[in-house]
Amino acid sequence: MATNGAKFIRGIYRILDNSFKSYEIYQFIGTANETEIHTNLIRIEKNRQYNKGKGFFDWLVIQDNPKWSKCTRITGLRPTRIPDVFEGNRAILKNGNHKPESLIIIQFSEDRTTAIVDYFPKYYPYGAQLLNVMLDKHPFHLPPQKKE
Repeated sequence: MATNGAKFIRGIYRILDNSFKSYEIYQFIGTANETEIHTNLIRIEKNRQYNKGKGFFDWLVIQDNPKWSKCTRITGLRPTRIPDVFEGNRAILKNGNHKPESLIIIQFSEDRTTAIVDYFPKYYPYGAQLLNVMLDKHPFHLPPQKKE
């Protein structure tokens, strides 16, 4: 699949456990290809401000360790101008700094029981204008909600 020529891999997750106040756990239910971002379980955690990140309220965490406390926090999820759609990135360490390398778009169903993770390996649009063009042309899995 591609948006504006940038190829992406889509993973679909269903809510497994939302009985906790600070996070929800989602289970992978399907995609054509698995990548390092599409693990069997992901967790959407509240940002408890133990970091220097700004502009996001949740984290995307992949289960790459049996203990969730040791799992990789991939990215903070920033809201976009489209309701229930969030963007983040997969960063690499370059010259001692983290630099965004891959775009991640997450779309939640209105009731947050489904999460669609679209991962754009080695593609990241720098700037809000480029991101908005991507979002306008992106083939979302669920029809995007309109802002009121």
